[in-house]
Amino acid sequence: MKEEILPLKTEPVKTEPPAEPTDKDKDKDKAVDNSLEEQLEALKTESAKKATQVTEYEGILSSLIEAKLSDVPEELKGLVPENLSIKDKLDWIIKAEKTGIFGGTKGNIEIGKPLNPKDTKISADDSKLSASARMALAYESSKKSKK
Repeated sequence: MKEEILPLKTEPVKTEPPAEPTDKDKDKDKAVDNSLEEQLEALKTESAKKATQVTEYEGILSSLIEAKLSDVPEELKGLVPENLSIKDKLDWIIKAEKTGIFGGTKGNIEIGKPLNPKDTKISADDSKLSASARMALAYESSKKSKK
């Protein structure tokens, strides 16, 4: 009992062509287009202003970096990385200055010599000292003068 399946007969669907746009629709489209064009122009001018500001700021940062690098000794300028962006380079230099990498020498310090010179005398106010403290102070000063 096999049933036979017959193909369905389909009729073509009639479609109507799209209606012609009316004058009102055309005016609305033109108004929207004009509005969008005005917004686009406004965004373009704003973008151009921002681009000039960015260029100015980059110039300021570059001159700031150059000023900071002028204080760095020549033998240490090679330590500054060249492959960083302007902002990262400035951050790196500031961090290096804080850690003291580029700090100058603090005088000529010789290893093995005392930092305080021997000839500095500290005068003590002996008017408020007890008798035994005065004796100890006198003994120490006589001991230093014999050397």
